[in-house]
Amino acid sequence: MTLGDEVIGLDRALCFFEEQPRAGLGGVFTHTLQANATNAAGLPLILDMSRARGEDGTVSDEVTVDIGDPREDDFVGLRGGGPEGVVTFGEASASGTDVSVTDFETDPVNLSFEVTCG
Repeated sequence: MTLGDEVIGLDRALCFFEEQPRAGLGGVFTHTLQANATNAAGLPLILDMSRARGEDGTVSDEVTVDIGDPREDDFVGLRGGGPEGVVTFGEASASGTDVSVTDFETDPVNLSFEVTCG
């Protein structure tokens, strides 16, 4: 994956591409994927994405990138997404190009990725 200018190799990715309830939100998740990595600074990184279909039929994609330990001051949580198609899901893969993610305090960063589940 590429986050801003940094290329980061992803470790094993886990996928679940079957419908599951969106607890407390209504509708269902149709795709979920999570992959781990370590960035150049040595911090743990989690790439997480999902596709959800609301009770009204609206479909949306969500992408998160968590960097560091959430209990530490230097933790960064980036969020992005939008309507269906921000993430392209295959049979056992996901990809995205120039997905804008932000922590809502700094400028957005572009994220691109190709992930194969395994």
